[in-house]
Amino acid sequence: MRHLILAGLVVALVVPSLAWAASVANPAAVVTKENYGFTMEVENQKVEIGNDLTASKRYLGKAIWGATDRLDFYAKIGISDLKVYTDHYPDFRGEEKITYGGGIRFLLAEAKNPDIQAFIDFQGLGFSSPGSVWLMREEGNDLWFEKHYSDYDWREFQLSLFAAWKRDIWQPYIGFALLNVQGKVSRDLYIVANDVEVYQASSSDEFSEETIPQLVVGSDFALGGSGRLSGELKFSQGNVSFLVGLSELWH
Repeated sequence: MRHLILAGLVVALVVPSLAWAASVANPAAVVTKENYGFTMEVENQKVEIGNDLTASKRYLGKAIWGATDRLDFYAKIGISDLKVYTDHYPDFRGEEKITYGGGIRFLLAEAKNPDIQAFIDFQGLGFSSPGSVWLMREEGNDLWFEKHYSDYDWREFQLSLFAAWKRDIWQPYIGFALLNVQGKVSRDLYIVANDVEVYQASSSDEFSEETIPQLVVGSDFALGGSGRLSGELKFSQGNVSFLVGLSELWH
């Protein structure tokens, strides 16, 4: 599934561009009215939920529609995984699963000399990530394993404000984002002895982190035509996340 999705994203990018405009909507512009954009993004996000550090790698395609000269709507689809690191429990490493999302971006204001634009962006993203954690137990001469099968249902929402310096070849930008993460983890406990799994119990817990502030810096580089290469860094809670994207525009 991962290779099929990635192949589809690449095909969408290499289709020749028919756009008139020179800008794309990833990550610091709007495509303007009657234009369509497509981006392929690789993102590695690190945030702390409670006392646990989480890391998620995403491979996402984003389709953008310019409703007006100032307003874009977009949808995302791809795959994501999830890793959870704790001090009191073995690391959780979840499987890659289908990821869905979407959002809106609006051009708030613009100025000339220098050519600076300000944007507001709201987006949401969701996925599930199942995986297993094993614990070895020993009592006297008896040795057995506990298998904790977990499934994380992850939902995040992000509100961003940022300003971009519009230039011909490259477009630097800086902004501030508030990230909200919420979800639920379901666990099934099995005892494993002599290669036999015996079900024991089930449990579930909700998790959330309502306001995670992030400093966002990045730049958009022209590749010729309407193709762009984007790089972005996010700083939050002492962790650094990054995004690399390729974009194409149609009219």
